[in-house]
Amino acid sequence: MRSSFPGGVRFRSVFLSDVHLGSPRSQAELLLDFLAHVQAEYLYLVGDIVDDGRAPGHERWPPAHRAVLDAVVRKAREGTRVHYVPGNHDGGAVRAWGWREEELVISSEMEHRTADGRRILVVHGDGFDEVVHRRRWLGRVGDALARAIEAVGARLGALAGRRDARLGVTLKERCKRWLGYTARFERLALDAARGRRLDGIICGHVHTAASRTIGGLYYGNGGDWVGSGTALVEHDDGRLELLTWRSRVA
Repeated sequence: MRSSFPGGVRFRSVFLSDVHLGSPRSQAELLLDFLAHVQAEYLYLVGDIVDDGRAPGHERWPPAHRAVLDAVVRKAREGTRVHYVPGNHDGGAVRAWGWREEELVISSEMEHRTADGRRILVVHGDGFDEVVHRRRWLGRVGDALARAIEAVGARLGALAGRRDARLGVTLKERCKRWLGYTARFERLALDAARGRRLDGIICGHVHTAASRTIGGLYYGNGGDWVGSGTALVEHDDGRLELLTWRSRVA
């Protein structure tokens, strides 16, 4: 992974997921810094950009959260092709944004063709999560537990003098690996790409960043902007890379 670099940079494509604007967990300021330094031909918003369907620009939103939406709209009007794949937390908020049709393409799933010709399925991924769709009450419990782990870890990290508060993220990821949750999710995602005879898949939902090839298929996950501050990017030659962003103004 690469951290922030001097000056601006251009990518062919950028994939962001799980920002959760409207939530106090959202690292909106960090994402604003990323958007200010990155340009792309394609920008994919891979779900859960808004937290629990909160209306964009709600009066209780911090200014930085509203500014993220403004930054995305500005990029669209400057020529970036913005695609939105709503997640299970977005609700009906996307329709309330009031963007012009030419500024935003919305679909439950999309197919992206990389510069080197690979066909990649882009989907949020909640459809692979059996808990979300078959046991909604258990999904809510699991989500609340994950948030509690993040909060406790953040407090412990602050007491230990760790400014980046990564301890909560680390604890949560270890719990998911121990339960086998992330591995099952990845298998289902790759099965979906294989079943459609595609070359790979990019998703979000599990908040676990990844960029690798498994069994000849590409698996990418943008991670999140509530803890990890990660994004997937495509270079002009079609190469896909995972970036971890660290603000230079913090």
